[in-house]
Amino acid sequence: MARLVTLTAGVGADADDTERDRLSGMSADFLPPGVGSVVHYAEYDEMGAVVCRAALVTATPDTGGEFDLSSLVVFTEDGSRFLVGIPHGATPEHGAWHWPEWC
Repeated sequence: MARLVTLTAGVGADADDTERDRLSGMSADFLPPGVGSVVHYAEYDEMGAVVCRAALVTATPDTGGEFDLSSLVVFTEDGSRFLVGIPHGATPEHGAWHWPEWC
């Protein structure tokens, strides 16, 4: 439970009680990302294996509670790149973002 408290603490003091209640009952896998959230972006490496890259969420669309598509800045050994419209994946899968716990 402490992990969920840590993640929901980012909701902010100005969030209303309804939003806090909605988030407090969700598992960590289903918490929507906010701008600045640290996530992983999965992609294939040169050998064809899926690797996880550190990423920050730069934008989330207002989709009525759905958080499948987000914009990210992905960090690699060679620099960074911006990606738009990236779907959420429950596990590491090529071309999707997920919470860091999976890698």
